[in-house]
Order: sequence, then structure tokens, then C-alpha cells
Amino acid sequence: WYIATGSALPGLIASNTAEFSYFFTARGSYTVLLACTDASDATATATREITILNALPVVSITEPGAGQGFLGGTEVRFAGVATDFEDGDIEDADQLGWLSSIEGFLGSGTPLLIPILERGEHLITFLAVDSDGAVGSASINIFYDMPARLAFWPEHTGVIFAGSNVDFKAIGTDTDNTPLDPASFR
Repeated sequence: WYIATGSALPGLIASNTAEFSYFFTARGSYTVLLACTDASDATATATREITILNALPVVSITEPGAGQGFLGGTEVRFAGVATDFEDGDIEDADQLGWLSSIEGFLGSGTPLLIPILERGEHLITFLAVDSDGAVGSASINIFYDMPARLAFWPEHTGVIFAGSNVDFKAIGTDTDNTPLDPASFR
């Protein structure tokens, strides 16, 4: 087994084995060459081009929770974590940003406190950029200064046969995620 990078000549990595493992320490294009000589002294070779890429940062939003609602005038705290295979934890505010589908760029760093948002359902995206410019992201929806949200079953796609009893069930939350009192449904 031989490995070459760029214009460098292949270097012997492993011999006397049909399997081996190699840890690539740098991104780039590599040529892996396998040579085998049989009992008749005939040699066969095979090559494979392998490209080692920059991994995207892995990003997650820790605050607020997906689907969370907020009363109008409430400050919203955004927090997240970003880790990159090559760089480790990404903590520099210049490499971390927050976007809203309604308001655009909210700010950088984590945590980020926003005193007030525009009313509506916001798709919030947290972005992290690694030292090579690769971008990872995570997104959630939040509700700000919105009326109660309701859901009920059966879903509209359900098939129901005539003569069947149909059970209905509803749930809902107010804009601040407080469950609605079942007595308020009508």
C-alpha cells in the first residue's frame, strides 16, 4: 500500500496485509496505490484517488427551544454551540451569527439577547464558520407575539367510514407556551 499527495512520489504505508487504516492529517487529493505480486512473480496494481475535505462545523441551538412562543415585549435569549472537526469548539463571536426570516441578521456570538422582535413566526438560523470558511447551520421556528396555536385530531388526511364514531382531541398553547385550558375550547 502506497499513498502519494500532489506531485510527491508514493510512500510505502503498509505491506503484507490486505487491509490497513490511515489517518489523513491534511485536506487535499491523494493517490492510493496497491501492488501485489503473486507466486509466479506477476505484479498487479490498482489506484484510487481520494479527496480529503474540510468538515462543516456541527451546530446546534440550545436556546430557545424549537416552537417556543414569547409574549410581545419579551427579551429573547439565543444560545448555541458549534464544533468543528478540524478547529474544535468555535467560540469567536466573529465566526457565529444569528438570522431571522423576518428581521434578517440579528447579531453575532452566543449567547445573544434581543430585547424585542417583530410579531410573527420566525425561522431562526444559527451559523458557524470554521477557519477555512466552511459554514454549518441549525434552524428552529419560534413564535413572537402571536395568538394561540391550536391543533386537533383526527388529521385532515384521515379516512373515516360512514357509521363510525369519530373521536376528536384538541391541544393548544398561548403565545408564551402556556397550555390552553380545555374549558376555553368551543
